[in-house]
Amino acid sequence: MWRMGRSDSIFGGINVCCLTLLALVIAGCQATSSLPTLGGESSAEIKDGSVVFGKISVIRRNAPITWKGFSCRETLTFDCPDVFRVYVFPENVGETFNHMLNGDGSFYWVLKPGTYTIGGFKFEDWSAGHKARYFTGRIAGKFVVPPNKPSVYLGTIKVFLGGGQYGAVIEDEFDSARRGLKEQKAAPDGKPYKSLIALERVPGEKKVAGICSNYWKIKCTEEIKGVHALSPEVQRDNFAIASSRDPLLSWKPSSDREVTYDIIVFEALSLGQDGWNTRYINGPIIEYARGIKTAQYKLKNKLKPKTKYFWSVRLRKNDTVSSWSSISYKYFAFLLVAAVWGSGSGVYFNFSTP
Repeated sequence: MWRMGRSDSIFGGINVCCLTLLALVIAGCQATSSLPTLGGESSAEIKDGSVVFGKISVIRRNAPITWKGFSCRETLTFDCPDVFRVYVFPENVGETFNHMLNGDGSFYWVLKPGTYTIGGFKFEDWSAGHKARYFTGRIAGKFVVPPNKPSVYLGTIKVFLGGGQYGAVIEDEFDSARRGLKEQKAAPDGKPYKSLIALERVPGEKKVAGICSNYWKIKCTEEIKGVHALSPEVQRDNFAIASSRDPLLSWKPSSDREVTYDIIVFEALSLGQDGWNTRYINGPIIEYARGIKTAQYKLKNKLKPKTKYFWSVRLRKNDTVSSWSSISYKYFAFLLVAAVWGSGSGVYFNFSTP
């Protein structure tokens, strides 16, 4: 079953490759047939870690993409390959890292025991010419690396791209992945432990009507598709600081009194910088509520301090809902030392906690 989302289009500078996770050498800035090691580049032993493996298969125009495993920035070539990175966020067991797909998308990491989330992806598309287009999307796939397991299989993430939207599913291809693991240097003996990635899905409904249709009696604009957020203030790709860690979220209501509202709040996860701008995606769902009768909602729990969040509202009539509200923007500005520009499409409302 697809988990659909809208891909944000980002234009700007080329991302500088920077990979860090406990000094791991993974197939990010350079392709390698050797397994990474937890102890560092020269370590021959895997200490307190597991070989974590699987595959990320990207399907576009009904066919899987094969990746070259390097970017223009690293080779200074004019024949720029497409680049696809996934971003992994550990829970208190190391630093965030990103992984650049190579070949068919098979990966081999060495990770400490703990819980991890593959937060999202960034697709650097060079098919249109000499200027890259950037697309980002949410995966929100959680997995656990248990202790005392020499190797852990995560499954195959299939990401479907098309028409500015994307979907993701998890498939179990254990037998073929295990054969690939055996071909790697320093692969541990024994049968791998299976810990398939679990996708966190945004709650959906069977009946959906476009949020800008007359059915919902709201006024969309070129910049805002859906309701207009009132508080906290929304500042494009900046995150205005809310008044508290459990702010009151409010928006302009529909003129239809039969309409109720659903609300969703995500933690914002950073995908690093493109040019001057840091890009974020919707991360784990922090709070979800449905059937709200007024155009405001008080968060039930205090959020983490000094943390960035996204939120959105959709409209509901019985078992029919709208698509989620979002904003789109483009800007260009001159600074003292440079010009900056950016854009976003289908981005949810944002704020930061004090």
